[in-house]
Amino acid sequence: MSPTESSREENVYMAKLAEQAERYEEMVEFMEKVAKTVDVEELTVEERNLLSVAYKNVIGARRASWRIISSIEQKEESRGNEDHVTIIKEYRGKIESELSKICDGILSLLESHLIPSASSAESKVFYLKMKGDYHRYLAEFKTAGERKEAAESTLLAYKSAQAFDEAISELDTLGEESYKDSTLIMQLLRDNLTLWTSDITDEAGDEIKEASKRESDYQPSTIDVQNGSWGSGEDGQLGIGNDEEKEWVCVVKDLERYRVRSVVAGSRNSLAICDDGKLFTWGWNQRGTLGHPPETKTENVPSQVEVLANVNIVQAAIDGWHCLAVDDQGRAYAWGGNECGRCDEESERKDGTGRPLRRDIVIPQRCASKLVVRQVAAGGTHSVVLTRKGHVDIAAGGWHSTALTDDGEVGL
Repeated sequence: MSPTESSREENVYMAKLAEQAERYEEMVEFMEKVAKTVDVEELTVEERNLLSVAYKNVIGARRASWRIISSIEQKEESRGNEDHVTIIKEYRGKIESELSKICDGILSLLESHLIPSASSAESKVFYLKMKGDYHRYLAEFKTAGERKEAAESTLLAYKSAQAFDEAISELDTLGEESYKDSTLIMQLLRDNLTLWTSDITDEAGDEIKEASKRESDYQPSTIDVQNGSWGSGEDGQLGIGNDEEKEWVCVVKDLERYRVRSVVAGSRNSLAICDDGKLFTWGWNQRGTLGHPPETKTENVPSQVEVLANVNIVQAAIDGWHCLAVDDQGRAYAWGGNECGRCDEESERKDGTGRPLRRDIVIPQRCASKLVVRQVAAGGTHSVVLTRKGHVDIAAGGWHSTALTDDGEVGL
């Protein structure tokens, strides 16, 4: 193995570790190093996705900060608090500088390495969509000429008809996974192109109307929408068939034919429980958090958890990395990341230091099997169940377990 190959593999591994630790700035650094080796070998689908996830998380946090600060600034302006407005504008400028640096970083990487090295239509479309996205993020906060330039660059990337034609012509020759990825990318590209061309008019000049403005005239009521979602959709957690961000409630169309009893929102995935006990999940699935093997990293439409199809689920909970559910017979189930034993599976294998080697639980399995459970709750590194009698509240932590007995005594 050459030093380049070794370094690339190590950086990919370190990027995965950084993702698990949610240290996305470092994940970006590792994946930038990988991206700069494309003159030797083009990025794999996994590497491409890792790069995208890293930048999405880094830019997503700043975009959210910018919107919050901008909203506060408007409120202070309306109240005439000029001293506060001055402070806020300076702080907003700091966030905008960070946004610019992030966008410039990935755009430079795309132009100098990734797009020139893309040999397949699928990868070209992926990178061109990515290029359009980050120019669009710049247009969200830039003003005057810079905003116009960012918008024009966005349209140019989204309108890449050559990449479209090549991708479409190759679809029949792709494997099933690549076909799904390419189809999704092209659908997102069409959506973004439609979004931007409808927002830019001759009268607008260099002013770019926010995509959300088009939706502001209509705010669905609870009568209009039985199952709706809004907010960040970068991992498909809105369940609306794409990874777009929505500021207003959008219908989760795949659940319209079901009567949903309750919904749960996690940081990167979501679930719904129907009146008949069916459980549906969608969003991020790298660790098996959707209750089935992760054939794709994310899923943007709800799908039923088939292994639980024959039980009546009555309540469920989500953490960022694992999920819990309980059925009408008081049986609890767990799946997803099993760090610290939070899915209630103790590994028999150990590493060199004697610590257990745990696996992800990609198919739901029984947990707390000796208890008749009423309610489950999922924490960052632990799980909690409440029994039907209300006598025992058990918390399975990384290094401990606690139990409250009928007599009110706490056992460790």
